[in-house]
Amino acid sequence: MNVDVLSVRSAKSEPVQPRERGALLGIAASVAAAAGAAAALLIAAGDAPVGLFVLAVVTLAWAIAGFVITVRQQCPAASIVQAFAVAAAVGATSWSLNATRDLSDTAAVVADIGQRLAVTVTPALMFHLLMTLPD
Repeated sequence: MNVDVLSVRSAKSEPVQPRERGALLGIAASVAAAAGAAAALLIAAGDAPVGLFVLAVVTLAWAIAGFVITVRQQCPAASIVQAFAVAAAVGATSWSLNATRDLSDTAAVVADIGQRLAVTVTPALMFHLLMTLPD
């Protein structure tokens, strides 16, 4: 059994190191994912199916989780959580646009690509997250 995870830090431990660029990028990704989920909810307003609202709320929860994990520096898989939140936010926003707006040719293609990309990337990210969990 790996007991390194269960060890408690001493009060005399080293001071906290300054944030790396990766942490700042992770915080920005989490904020962008939360903004994308909020945009999906605002675009959908009341015309979208219930599944879209559920996806936006789940995306918001993952964005908050990615933000908290990054700020508290407790999980090495924070980048995977943030990538999942961003991919889900892209999918939710694209689905919201497709469901509620009559898009032109280019906008429709971009929204379709975003929706399909999110559907293909999120299962791979979830599998990657599961593979990084300890035994």
